[in-house]
Amino acid sequence: MKTSNWKICLLAALVAGAFALVAPVRVCAATVGTISGTVVDIDARAIAGVSIAATAPSGQYVARTDARGHFVIFGVVPDSYKVTFSVDGYEALVQNGITVLPGSRVMLEAV
Repeated sequence: MKTSNWKICLLAALVAGAFALVAPVRVCAATVGTISGTVVDIDARAIAGVSIAATAPSGQYVARTDARGHFVIFGVVPDSYKVTFSVDGYEALVQNGITVLPGSRVMLEAV
């Protein structure tokens, strides 16, 4: 059975178009990282409502812990960050030198 050239060209165009749509998403996803973690007290109980600020020369990102003490900061530009945890009733905690690389997920725990 002979396949006509226009069918092969159409199939090639569809495949190329699909790669063109997918390729930019992969490139973008690999250019930033994520900072996430949990904040607990000395008795390992989650602390809700903690403000988290990740600061570097490239920018600042903020988040707040949920009821389980968890937080996530997406789209963090690669750099070395100072991460500050603060909430009323507790002394602020600072973690320096938190390095975010392209495509990485940095996990922090604050006690």
